[in-house]
This record gives sequence, structure tokens and C-alpha cells, in this order.
Amino acid sequence: MSTILYAWELGGGLGHVLRSLPLARKLAARGHRVIAALRELRRAGEMVDRRSATATSSRSDELPSAQVEFMPAPYLAWRISDPIEPVRSYADLLHNVGFAHVEDLRILTGAWRTIFDLARPDVVLCDHNPTALLAASLDGIPCRICGRG
Repeated sequence: MSTILYAWELGGGLGHVLRSLPLARKLAARGHRVIAALRELRRAGEMVDRRSATATSSRSDELPSAQVEFMPAPYLAWRISDPIEPVRSYADLLHNVGFAHVEDLRILTGAWRTIFDLARPDVVLCDHNPTALLAASLDGIPCRICGRG
């Protein structure tokens, strides 16, 4: 079976994870290895555990969270010196999350490439994750964009 890496880097809420959790469970139920690299690892893990605890055993798409592996997603944790505010376009957003400064982008892209080396994904599902998308393209890993980001 395939290894699928779900990557979430940007955004402040858990809507990304909530929307993708049923897909992750179905993929795991079909025997795929599912790894979730998440920006909000603790809160997302708690939410997944809570949903798994309330799942009924009669539903085939409800699986324990242990069948999905978790790791933290790299993201720019520091504020850049020249942010564009207010953000009016996707280009402004990319500027503010590290794409405007070569060293920041190199660090973030390198971190994603390390995750890919460790996980060896067959495909990366990018949910509001421009840096993972860039890193996967550099490594020749197929990507699919999911979500609204």
C-alpha cells in the first residue's frame, strides 16, 4: 500500500484537520500508511482522540487515531521584518510566510524535505501548505491540493 502524507502549514483553526479527518481514516482503513504533519499538533491530536473516542464501532470509516501517525509541520514561527499588511492577495500571504526571504524559504523547504526523507511518501496532500508543495515538487513527489487554502 501507499504512504500518504497530509501536510497542513498555514491557517489558525482546526477546520483544515476536521475537513480532512474522514479522508485520512478511510485511507488508513484501506491499508495505506497515513502520516499527518500538522501545524497545531497538540490541539489537532486532542481533537482526533476525542472524535475517535466517540466513534461507533459499527462505522467502517471511524478508526482510532493510532492508525494515523502525527508529526509537527514546519512553519515560520518568527515574524518577518517587512510584512505586507493588510494582506490583499495570495502573493502578499506568501511574502509574509517566508517566500520573500531566501534564507527563510530555504530553512522551511529544507525542513519539509527532511520530513519527506523520513516519511517516504508516495503522495503529499497539501492543505494550505505552499512550502510543502514547493518542497515536494523539488523532490519529484506527486502532490494533491485539498481544502480551501
